[in-house]
Amino acid sequence: MKTVIAAVTALALMTGAAHAAETAQEKANKALVLKFWSEVFDHRDWTKAKTYMADGYIQHNPLAPTGRAGFEAFFSKIWLKPLTDAEAKTTHFDVVMAKGDLVTLIQKIPRKDINGQSYDSFWFDTVRVRDGKLVEHWDNALKPGPAPLPSQL
Repeated sequence: MKTVIAAVTALALMTGAAHAAETAQEKANKALVLKFWSEVFDHRDWTKAKTYMADGYIQHNPLAPTGRAGFEAFFSKIWLKPLTDAEAKTTHFDVVMAKGDLVTLIQKIPRKDINGQSYDSFWFDTVRVRDGKLVEHWDNALKPGPAPLPSQL
């Protein structure tokens, strides 16, 4: 899986070399999304969402409702109180890239397979930023479903 990160990083570098350098707006969008992640997710503080998200925020994750109000309602049931700085974790992203109004974060998360063997899984979040607010989100979340058929493995 290290080759996946290397390939994504190489692609990002090649794309950057083939095009103009990252714009000031793309840099600002990346900084905004990383600050949002730190304050909202790392600190589990759904009340800070209003600082970063547009009211009409569009959610493409099938497990969470759309809209900032939907985000707040969803996470207020999961995160009962914000974490202090000492309690909060800092998420490490292996890739952070911006193109236009989109910012993508990719993180490597160690997992165990059904045999207890460790492997690296890769998760992404992509957000659209407009006028200094997060307006849309995509990730790789799936609804729980039936076990795959042997032919699908």
